[in-house]
Amino acid sequence: MLRWEGTATAPELLTLLATVKDGAREGGPEQTMAFLRANQAASRGEVAEAERAYRELVTRRDLPERARAIEALVGLLASKKDYAGCAELAVAEAPRIAPGTSRATLLATGLSWCA
Repeated sequence: MLRWEGTATAPELLTLLATVKDGAREGGPEQTMAFLRANQAASRGEVAEAERAYRELVTRRDLPERARAIEALVGLLASKKDYAGCAELAVAEAPRIAPGTSRATLLATGLSWCA
C-alpha cells in the first residue's frame, strides 16, 4: 500500500510506481524497502514511526528516493503542526535537492504554510 499526498509530474509518478513495484518484489533494494515502510507507517497513521523512518532516509545522501522522503517529511511535520521543524527542514534541505516537484512542495509547505 502506498499513500502519497504530494503532487507529481507524469515522469515522477512513473518513477514512484516503479519504486513500489521494485519494493513489492521479494529481495527488493533495502533503501527502496525503507522508503516504502515509511510510507506504509504514514498510511496507517503511525506518525512517530513514519517520522523516524523519513528522518533516517533523509540522512542518506545517495538515496534515490531522498527528495520524496523530504517532501513526505515536511508534509508530515506540517500535518502535526510542528511548524518550526517544518520550516527548518525546508530551509536546510531546499538547496540540497534538485529542482522539481519535491523541491517545490518542500518550499511551498515549509516556507509558506509552516513559516
